[in-house]
Formats: sequence, structure tokens, C-alpha cells
Amino acid sequence: KTHPPQWQGPPVIEEDPQGQGRSSILEQLPERELLDYLKKAKIIGISSVIQDEERNTIIYDVEHEDLEQRVGFNAVEQKHDRNSPMERLRRYQHMVAAYRISRLLELNIVPPIIIRKIDREEGSLVLVPENAVNRPWLESEGQFERYLEELHQEVADARGFMALLDIEDNLPDSRMLLRKERRILLVDLTKGFSNSSDIQEQYLPATLESETRLEEPLSPYLELKLQELTRKELRKELKKLLSNEQIDALLGRRDKLLEISASFDKR
Repeated sequence: KTHPPQWQGPPVIEEDPQGQGRSSILEQLPERELLDYLKKAKIIGISSVIQDEERNTIIYDVEHEDLEQRVGFNAVEQKHDRNSPMERLRRYQHMVAAYRISRLLELNIVPPIIIRKIDREEGSLVLVPENAVNRPWLESEGQFERYLEELHQEVADARGFMALLDIEDNLPDSRMLLRKERRILLVDLTKGFSNSSDIQEQYLPATLESETRLEEPLSPYLELKLQELTRKELRKELKKLLSNEQIDALLGRRDKLLEISASFDKR
């Protein structure tokens, strides 16, 4: 059987409901090759534009070495207000910071992402997870609760990660799942990283009405990786992405997140 041009490249895995018939390199290539693809891929067209009150993302068709994929480009950059230092802003730099932090924690929860200029505009460029399905789709198919239970530890770690980054208004369709790999992906983490060291109320165990609340301890390995984070390491990895104040606030939230996780063990 001859595959259409967009399927050329790595072996094609089964088509998923939201994959639109494309091969997925996200699950098949090493991270360094994925990042290299993002750096070198040529823009060949616009697939779609996601534009609403919260987002302004262009989905481009790109090609490199005969492999066509889709990438999301986001150049949103809300400016800091000196009168509102605790405000959570939506900035493309935050998504890149989230990716780098996820790698420091070895969470593998944010798709590969780089900073790149397109038409002289700088923004974040991320691979579209073609074979992933989002939360609304899982709910419509009656599968959400099952995966929530089966992946309860992965879900707890994902919620802890969002609390650490102080993420606000994480949109339901930006929470995705690679079902075959049983891997959670967060594809919009642009709004967060305030200068507050407090954990948002929506993540605290006491706020029972919140779907993002922390309900169980973090995995021991994630706790260890959180403990190993240092100010020096974060400032090196997140230079030009986060301010020193944002990094200090993140470390403050780290400490409180570990306290919350430890409190579950005493119950």
C-alpha cells in the first residue's frame, strides 16, 4: 500500500480519532531529533488558526527531510504591570519554561518546544501531538473517568506540576492523552508563573469543588526531583524566560507542594 506524502518518514502507527491521518513523530524519535526537526522544518502552509479570548495560535504545516508534520506557533506576550506583580500573564516564554522544567523533573509531560522566529516574529514552536486525544473527546466517548482512575498517579503528578507552575485557566482541550503510551500531555501552559509563592486555592486538597485539586501524594521520584531543584540550576535553564522573582516564587511553591504531598502520608 502506498501512503500519501504526509505519511512518509518514520513508521506510521495506528491512526487516532484526532490525528487526522498523519504519522506521529512525537512517540517515535529521540528528543534531540524532535528539537532538531523544530529548528530546521520549513513552513509550507497554514493548517488552521486557534483564536479566542485566551489563545492566538497558528497551526503551521511544516516539512523537513520529506517528513510533513504540524506545529503550533504562539507569540502571545502580555506585558508585566508594576502595579500587579502577582498577576499571572499569558506569555509564550512560559510555555518554553514549562517544557524545560518538565525535563528537569523528568516528567515528559510537555511536548518538545523551542523559541523560533517566523516572519520576523518570535514565539514558541511546539509539535502538535497528532495521535493524542483531548479531554473533551475522552468525555464524549465515556472514557475519561476510566483513564482518570487507571492513571491516578500520573494525574496527581500532572496536577502537582500545574500547581508548581501556578497555571491558571488551563483549557480542557489542552489536556491530552497518548492512549497507547498512557502518557499525559499538557499543551497550553502559557498563563501562570506569578511572583506569588502560594499554591492556588484550586489545587489545594480542601477545595473539594475543584477538578484540579491535589487528592493524593506525588510520586516518590517526582518528590525527589523537586527536592533536587536549585535556584542556580533554574536560573541557568530559564534565563530570559522567567525573572528571578518568578523563579524564587516557583521554589516557594515547590516547598509548599512537598509539604502538601507529605501530609497525605500522615492520614
